Amino acid sequence: MLVDAQTHVVLPSFDIPRPPISTVSREGVTTATMTATQSQKILDSSGFDPEQFRTMRLLLYRAASTLPNLVERMTASLPCGLYHGCGLTEAAGICTALGPAERDRMAGERRSFLSCGRPLAGVTVAIRNPESLDAEPDEVGEFLVRTPRVMSGY
Repeated sequence: MLVDAQTHVVLPSFDIPRPPISTVSREGVTTATMTATQSQKILDSSGFDPEQFRTMRLLLYRAASTLPNLVERMTASLPCGLYHGCGLTEAAGICTALGPAERDRMAGERRSFLSCGRPLAGVTVAIRNPESLDAEPDEVGEFLVRTPRVMSGY
């Protein structure tokens, strides 16, 4: 989404380690979106230096569940808020979110790192178990989404 005369930097590829790391520093990036796997590759790279991320205010990580150990590493290593989004391409991106303030309120609860967060406005979410019943709290299940943004088919 382009609003407020923002500058967007789009990389042609995600080659580790240099381009993403040097781009954040060189361009003064304040907000970035990437997958958890990309975040891990940055943290694991020999070129990682938290100082290069000093301009960052927010990192949206998405596209897969993220292991608690990685979220803890991201929290400890990156000088910015972390925003977790879950969703699917067919629904035009993220459908649920767990933001920095909500994560802070849940501090100390490692299970919060596995949460898909709360539905965004206009999105209804259900988590169903293998028997197609509503999943109980802390039970793993299938993520079902209803929103006008879901495409009608391929």
